[in-house]
Formats: sequence, structure tokens, C-alpha cells
Amino acid sequence: MHRAHAVLAAVLATQIAACNDPAPETRASANPPAATPPRAAPAQPPVAEAKPSPSSVVADLALSSRGKQALAAPDGAPPVAASGSVEVAASNGVVTLYGTVDAPSTKERAALAALSVEGVRSVVNNLVVVRGS
Repeated sequence: MHRAHAVLAAVLATQIAACNDPAPETRASANPPAATPPRAAPAQPPVAEAKPSPSSVVADLALSSRGKQALAAPDGAPPVAASGSVEVAASNGVVTLYGTVDAPSTKERAALAALSVEGVRSVVNNLVVVRGS
């Protein structure tokens, strides 16, 4: 009887000692064979940027031109900005104003004049107020 208890105790001690040992599948994956090189991801083709169609370029140039005309003579009011101090760019109905103006009210009038142009969906007003410009 004592011998059976001793064998049982030895088996239990072995099992308890194995609790701290990682599982066989963990041990195997922890040390992968050195002969297997890592696999590189397949090369992805570069993403081509969408080029504007010739008709959209022409439409943007026309919108930009109409925006400049609106700033030069906004509905009978005095010109919003002196010639050359404000640049107008357009892309897909979005007009962007660049340059300098002499007062915050002039900056606001420029945005409103550009927004009044047919075909303009929105205006990005990047005008900078510089006193005496």
C-alpha cells in the first residue's frame, strides 16, 4: 500500500512540475526552424491618382476667371481688391482666394463676391489682412 502511495505521489509531483512548462504546441512554435525564410508580402501596384479630365480643367479655369471678374466689379460696388493683390483658384466648384487685402470687411466682401458666382459651391478664403496693402 505504501508503495502505491509513493508511485501516485511521484506521478502527481511530475504533473504539478509540468504545470509551469509551456504546452508542447507552444514550445514548438516558439522556436521555428531557421531554414524557413520569412515570406515577403506581394508587391502592391502604385495607386494612380485620378487626373482631371480636360473638360473639368476648362470648367475650373472658366470659374476662376468669373471669380476674378466678380472681385474686380462686384455688382456695381467698388472693387474688392486692387488688381494683382488677390488670386483666385477653382477646382470642382470650390473657389480659393489667396493674397492680401487692407481690411477684414474687404476680406468678407471678397468671399461673398466669389460665392455669388454661378457654379461656385463653396469658397475657401485664405486672404490675409495687411493694413495699408
